[in-house]
Amino acid sequence: MTVLALAAPTALGAQPSPRIRRIGWLYNGESFGNLDTFHDEMGLRRLGWIERGNLVHEFGFSGGDAGRMPALAKELVDRKVDVLAPNGTVAALAAQQATRTIPIVFWLVADPVRVGLVQSLARPGANVTGTTTMDVDLDRKRIQLLRELMPALRRVGVLLVPSNPVERYRRETYESFAPTLGIEPILVDVTSAADVERAVAEAAGRGAQVLHVSPDPILANDASFPRILRAARERSLPIMFDNGYWLDAGALISCGPNGEELTRSLAMLLDKVLRGAKPADLPVVQARDIEIGVNLRVAKALGITVPPALLVRANVVIE
Repeated sequence: MTVLALAAPTALGAQPSPRIRRIGWLYNGESFGNLDTFHDEMGLRRLGWIERGNLVHEFGFSGGDAGRMPALAKELVDRKVDVLAPNGTVAALAAQQATRTIPIVFWLVADPVRVGLVQSLARPGANVTGTTTMDVDLDRKRIQLLRELMPALRRVGVLLVPSNPVERYRRETYESFAPTLGIEPILVDVTSAADVERAVAEAAGRGAQVLHVSPDPILANDASFPRILRAARERSLPIMFDNGYWLDAGALISCGPNGEELTRSLAMLLDKVLRGAKPADLPVVQARDIEIGVNLRVAKALGITVPPALLVRANVVIE
């Protein structure tokens, strides 16, 4: 199967029409911005896919209501998309429940093996593959970084989204590992996007000295994160984020996989599946590079001195 499978011409000399393929994007949040920019930044155009030419994007946005995900996944299946592209664990599990035949290429899932999406990263099996951040495995490193950055740190506030099954493992990591460094985890559940300010206030009220925010779509979207940031600033509460996406916006420190690398990997996986490859034969992609980011402007505003040894290791420094 090729990207330009030809339709029979309707008249002698008529130009053949390209076969149009459909990607069904499933996202547990609001719209992810300008489609043309997203399409190009992913690299789909470079791979030969032209939006509204040989490729059409279909969407299912939950607005942060995880309960809507199964119905949205079914709607995309009913539209007969050629591949489902769910973002995050909740969306990926909903897609898996909706179909066992349509290829699924998930993106930015924290731990696809542990939650049962794939058999293994090397051999996914069934109709599912994608990209993974392996975020939970990095939480120990993040806690160590916070301890290095703030030697007097005693309490870390952690915003958790209970509808995301991966958060259970994050909770376990904090409860088992943080105390070994003399740190008490303050775990605060966030049930919806409307709940974020209340969650920040609770963490601060319970004595949190820094706030760890995960990239769950309920927290890390263009509407929610600025509200989290404002609420944290009002309480002089620095933020660690799981990747560098929100570093320039006002997070103090980040530690996570290279987002651009995973975005390119997602585009390549989608390209292969749209051209006929089976997800079962495509290993799940992990980022090769784990990046540390530090915002020195935020550190200065909060009176935090960043250790030189940490700055040397940082991949991104905002001054």
